[in-house]
Amino acid sequence: MTQHISKKTSVKEDNAYRVILSNFSYDLRILSELNVKLAKSIDEMKEQANKAFHEKVKNLDPENKEKFLEFGKFLDSSQPKENRSFQLEGELGQMVFDIANEGVILPNRFFMFIRDMGLVYLVAQFDDFIKMSLEITFFTKTNMLSTCKKSVTFEELLKYRSLKTIKHEIIQKEAEEVANKDIEELKVYFEEKMHIDISEFSDWLKLKERFYRRNILIHNSGFPNDIYKRKIGIKAPEIRKNERLTVSREYLDESILMFKDFASKLVESLENKFGKPPINLRDKVKLITR
Repeated sequence: MTQHISKKTSVKEDNAYRVILSNFSYDLRILSELNVKLAKSIDEMKEQANKAFHEKVKNLDPENKEKFLEFGKFLDSSQPKENRSFQLEGELGQMVFDIANEGVILPNRFFMFIRDMGLVYLVAQFDDFIKMSLEITFFTKTNMLSTCKKSVTFEELLKYRSLKTIKHEIIQKEAEEVANKDIEELKVYFEEKMHIDISEFSDWLKLKERFYRRNILIHNSGFPNDIYKRKIGIKAPEIRKNERLTVSREYLDESILMFKDFASKLVESLENKFGKPPINLRDKVKLITR
């Protein structure tokens, strides 16, 4: 049974970490609702196209109607169609092409595009959540920046009015660089810098797969490449190179719940490790990230 993010949130916004967690959870709720309503709207599109199609069939002249019935028998036939063909020309051929496009091809393309972009958006929002979590942590534990290798040029120094704004710039640069790391490199960073094992927060292989699927959706049209297979430990024969990976409704729902649970556990770990930063610290983070 498919699950969805509840319209009510149980996040208690009593510190800066909880504020950004609440905002992230709200974004996930929107994405979850879109995933539900999308299917309904596409079904309506198909239904309208089907009605239009039947209306056109009724208005066909007797000769074209007879040809169309023969075409229907050809499609229903259980015989192999590899070496058989049926040609439709003129007005009838155009009509069948239009209904196939409007009632099947276009709706399916909508599904594919919106859900692909849903996964891309989910990972992007997660990266933003990680970045803000790090910024809050660096603001409260500035000693963590002592080992970072960020620097500010002389030209940049001239733009700043105080040491505080320079600190903000360094925090932003460090947080952005870490948040943009490969998910496996992010795991190493949290382990080495904060002694937090983020791989314990979810099914790590499934979570990683979301990031690498997002990458091939953007950079390889959804077709698995050697990097994808190596990163998630899949042998070449298990996924054909010419087989496109899709994002189904169930896959996106599972991804949303997985990221929500991961974010909640990360915030709990950060609170246990570094305390509960005041809510107004979120305003400082917002100023340098938005």
